[in-house]
Amino acid sequence: MKNGKLILHPAPPATIPGSITDLIKDLQDIGFLASPLAAAPETRYLAGDRFLQLITFLGCSPQIRLEPPEDGSLDFCHVSLSGPSGIVRFVAGSMTAPPRCPRCGAKTPAWEEMVEGWHRDRSGFRWTCPSCGAASEAARLNWRQGAGFGRFFLEIQNIFPGEAVPGDELLRTLEASTDTPWVYFYATG
Repeated sequence: MKNGKLILHPAPPATIPGSITDLIKDLQDIGFLASPLAAAPETRYLAGDRFLQLITFLGCSPQIRLEPPEDGSLDFCHVSLSGPSGIVRFVAGSMTAPPRCPRCGAKTPAWEEMVEGWHRDRSGFRWTCPSCGAASEAARLNWRQGAGFGRFFLEIQNIFPGEAVPGDELLRTLEASTDTPWVYFYATG
């Protein structure tokens, strides 16, 4: 799917890898990443020779194009790095569903306004559930793998949402390389 992404990031939103170079080497060592793309050598990488063993694809027969098209477009499955940024960023797709309260599970229908409030006051922002009154940080809401907060992201491009999940070996490698657990979500658009 064009513009669909499987996005991985450190679970604590403010965490960034100590060394991006070491992280890339670790991901190349397990065969997740291959060589950088010539068009963007610092941020985009071809899928490595074990990519299909490190990402579990779901469904009957997903169509995954791992080679760049001859037209030079980026309409194929590859990995891009985003960050590290100086501040925690909110990343969502065009079809992100309302998040749920972590306490009672109620939907947050005005979530775009809540995110705007978080952008104005990232350090002290607290969201209060209209259903149960629980206070929470925006990052702690249950985004149901439709959005995430972080300073560094690994984006697996051109993956239909829900079509693939990171395997245990990939997640263990990311955690070992950065000393923190990683989580994932999907975005489109």
